[in-house]
Amino acid sequence: MNYLNPAKAGDILYAEAREVSRSSRISTYDIRVKNDGGKLIATCQATAYRKREKLPVI
Repeated sequence: MNYLNPAKAGDILYAEAREVSRSSRISTYDIRVKNDGGKLIATCQATAYRKREKLPVI
């Protein structure tokens, strides 16, 4: 996680994830967090391992 700007008390934060690549086993994502004014607060690159089994419903 890369914190670029501080969030202020009372800010509403929105996170948006974009899938960059996906194979049968691995997915990568770019994630951006912005405040309600559209200012970029943080970014993140994430990698996920994709299992074949479905997750149990909780």
